[in-house]
Amino acid sequence: MIMFLKKKHFIVFGFLFCIFCFSLFAQPLQALETVKTKLDIELAVDGKYPDLLPKDTYEFILEKESGGTYKIVQMVSIVATKEGKTSIENILIENAGEHHYRLYQKAGSNQDMSYDPTVYDITVYAFYNSNQELVCDAVAYKEGDTQKVSNFAFTNQMNHQNVVDVNEKKDKTDTSTRTNEQMYAMLCTSMIVLMVVLYRRSRRETNGS
Repeated sequence: MIMFLKKKHFIVFGFLFCIFCFSLFAQPLQALETVKTKLDIELAVDGKYPDLLPKDTYEFILEKESGGTYKIVQMVSIVATKEGKTSIENILIENAGEHHYRLYQKAGSNQDMSYDPTVYDITVYAFYNSNQELVCDAVAYKEGDTQKVSNFAFTNQMNHQNVVDVNEKKDKTDTSTRTNEQMYAMLCTSMIVLMVVLYRRSRRETNGS
């Protein structure tokens, strides 16, 4: 009877031990699951002077907070004139919790354009749903603002002063060209009139003689 109890207790103990071990390993295995998310970016360039907008490459950078500092995780670019769209895809979230990012545009080298300096602060909340699937949700704000944003938009501006100067130069050039053309036309007309007058005078002299 004593041996039977010992065997029974041993089986129960072994069963409980297996459950305990499974509980230890189940969470790490669950934490290995990943979920992917993406951010859609919209670019607009001031279209007041569409004929002067150069085709340019606009770069956007996504950084992730780690240990109190931000590190670049992805970069994307748009080749566009007035507007364009792109997205940062396959952002991997590897475990539950809060994940902090920031998104901004890298200033380009075009001296006639002002690049939108907006920085978006993004918090991704990752959690396990009722099916033990890792899912995530994100909220974003413009840096220094408290109102949530639903999209990541950047608007670049042409330097209007430089654009006006260019237009003025074009106007002066056009005016100068028109003035020269008028002078040539007047000179040609005068020469034609003079030739007609001389021809008629010559005819009268011939007839008189």
